[in-house]
Amino acid sequence: FFFFFQAEDGIRDVERSRGLGDVYKRQLQGYDLWCIKTAYGSTKEMPTVCNLGLLEELVKLCEVDICKETKNVMKLSPTNLRLSPIDKPFEKMINGYEEVRLRAKHPKILSLELDIIRYNWTLIKTFNDNLLKAVPYINWTMCVNSIPENSIPLTLSSFLSSARSLCFNYVKICLQQAVLEQTAVPRERPPKLFFERLKLAKGEKATDNDSKKRLTESMLYRAYEQVKEMDLTMLRPTKPKGSAPFLAFEIIFRGENVVGEGGPYRQFFADISAELQPSETSAGYTDTRSSALHLLCPTPNTKNKQGEGQDKYTFTPSSRSTTDLLLYEFLGILMGCCIRTGVRLSLDLPSIIWKQIVGEPLQANDLEAIDKSILNMIQYLTSPSLSPEAFAATFTENFTSLLSDESAVELIKGGANIAVTYNRREEYASCLLYTSDAADDMQCVDLGGRRILKKKK
Repeated sequence: FFFFFQAEDGIRDVERSRGLGDVYKRQLQGYDLWCIKTAYGSTKEMPTVCNLGLLEELVKLCEVDICKETKNVMKLSPTNLRLSPIDKPFEKMINGYEEVRLRAKHPKILSLELDIIRYNWTLIKTFNDNLLKAVPYINWTMCVNSIPENSIPLTLSSFLSSARSLCFNYVKICLQQAVLEQTAVPRERPPKLFFERLKLAKGEKATDNDSKKRLTESMLYRAYEQVKEMDLTMLRPTKPKGSAPFLAFEIIFRGENVVGEGGPYRQFFADISAELQPSETSAGYTDTRSSALHLLCPTPNTKNKQGEGQDKYTFTPSSRSTTDLLLYEFLGILMGCCIRTGVRLSLDLPSIIWKQIVGEPLQANDLEAIDKSILNMIQYLTSPSLSPEAFAATFTENFTSLLSDESAVELIKGGANIAVTYNRREEYASCLLYTSDAADDMQCVDLGGRRILKKKK
């Protein structure tokens, strides 16, 4: 026979143990082995609930830094969160991560009392555990994407949308897979798209002045011509069992004798990505086919070689023709196919683009990631130390601005003829901050994606 006894592990000082009975009594009173409170007999004893910003920071600490964005975050018990003593900064936490690095990265969270951290983590875990079960019973048609600051959501869907930053990535993936399965449509075989890449490569290149011919030679436009009359429900397939390739459509490269279906399918999206994002040459961004599409253009930071995101591209603000908007919508359709089938469309889009597509609120660092000079100007104009004399000596702008493709836009009606004065400098800065480069383009991309991802009513 073997007998196992629980030692009183919470005692660290040199003193005689008070016996196993004291350990059990403390556990019944809600203490763990380190004599830290983990359960509460009434609501009056419970710690305070943190604000949304601290809760988001706690999610990053536990999900990203501790669990490395794996599903283990669902099993991370609050009792496993334990801070090492301040006088022993190099001591490891119970999970094996360095507290010194995390204290520098998350100072506000790790400055809280441990019982507050554990209590709030318990609330976050409970929220995520119940979210998976509750989503099918929520009316998401009443959801409001952007809720004004300091306002209270009046519907459950709007409340959950405002708190989506507290949702674990693993839960989001589970919900995404459930939605894709529910909106998939069974089919016998995938539709086929045909391309003659070798013929285009050997044929006569279109001149720079023949933009229409260069447009029709692009793979994106040829794919659009074949898909525009297609029933888009055919592009929402159910996931095949076994090792069969998961395809929204089958790609046929005529004359290339390609074996298999998965390779051409992935190559198609790679070719589309290369067409959309111009390659840099000694003369600038002058790739022939991509300049014919002109759907994406380098960000000002990319052109000026300053700030962050120097490898990013944004939607071209001046692309407003009917053909351009239809191609933007088709780009959204391709993005939806990528989400459904797990293939990648390698586009280097900044956060200011995808945040507006999914309804995330924008911040100043999103603007800085595409145009640092504009943000510097806004900070200069809103600086309390800016005097009228210094403003008059350094600022001679009208209510206009240059967009990412260097096209000019009026910030207010008749702005080209209205000078920015010292008293209206903050109005001008506000217009710069909230002027969208490509609102129509993003709406078309969003519409195309919804046609693939959402069930037809």
